[in-house]
Amino acid sequence: MKTKFSSLVTFSGLLFLAGLLPGTLRADFVWDPAASTHTGAGTAFKQVTGPGVPAGTGSTTSGPVAYGGGQNTSGVFTFGFTNSTNPFPALGDTELSSTVLVAGTTLTLYFDKGATDSVNYVAIITDTTASITYEVISSTRVKIVANVVNPVASASGDLNAVFGLVIDYQNVPALNFEQTVFATNMHHFDVSPPATQPSGVAGINANGLNGTSAQFRAFMPITYLASIGLTDPSECKGYVDGIETPPGDFTNEGLDATLGFDFMDAGNPTNEVLKVVINNDSWSPHDMQFGKLSSPPVDPNIAKRATLRKKIAKQKKKLKKARTASAKKRVRKKIKKLKLQLRRLA
Repeated sequence: MKTKFSSLVTFSGLLFLAGLLPGTLRADFVWDPAASTHTGAGTAFKQVTGPGVPAGTGSTTSGPVAYGGGQNTSGVFTFGFTNSTNPFPALGDTELSSTVLVAGTTLTLYFDKGATDSVNYVAIITDTTASITYEVISSTRVKIVANVVNPVASASGDLNAVFGLVIDYQNVPALNFEQTVFATNMHHFDVSPPATQPSGVAGINANGLNGTSAQFRAFMPITYLASIGLTDPSECKGYVDGIETPPGDFTNEGLDATLGFDFMDAGNPTNEVLKVVINNDSWSPHDMQFGKLSSPPVDPNIAKRATLRKKIAKQKKKLKKARTASAKKRVRKKIKKLKLQLRRLA
């Protein structure tokens, strides 16, 4: 992957239903609602069609209706469900408890992609204690099974039922975690690619609330462990911003081949993945990292990074108070600009 982002890539503020905007073209990754299903009333999704509506926009077939869609931005595909067709979803639009996709609903989702697009990692906002499936069906099709979750309170707020995911397929070697799958119970507005890119760890960035514990579970294939020289899975550790987590906050659950994962990888014929967990309740934005650092990363921009994060937090508060679409748009642009500056420090 590249070391300098050409545009900001983050869950926060991305338009899950951006496909409803006129002029949007079919993207590298696209959801297949007609093939996807969910448990509970209705059980099926349907394609939403119409002028300016691209492939990959869908809804439940029964009500109260939930809508789904995704957006590709510079090699990152972001997908989620909302309770409305608002093209600029606010936090409340992502609340699914008023739809048929209540917390605990199991989603079976299919996505199509470009044959040459290689997945670096997948982040899923879901119930981290339930079964999760990631399956590469072919070079152009991926299947994900996960549950709608009642997320913990985080920087953006506290809802009762949400689901979102991101698939990173940028051509940036430092972020190639060999299809590692992250699962967290924190709202997707507060989850984004890692702010720093030290070697030897797979990471994801998150912004929570002090005193509120969020869980981050990583499923790392053997191919990734080999790529970072981790020959003994028991030596895998957890880090927060490069600082090793205490035993009570990190759990190495060992290798497992019964999760339903299928990487279609000759280097991992048994489909074994290493399951590791970080629990964190001390917050500002942090990188949750899994692997084995040879030494703590040196961050020459730590002061600049802290200042930018404070500015982002201030703008997020303004976004929650904004009442008009134009005001929200202006604040989102400021947040995007600030986060792009933060990324360029990585």
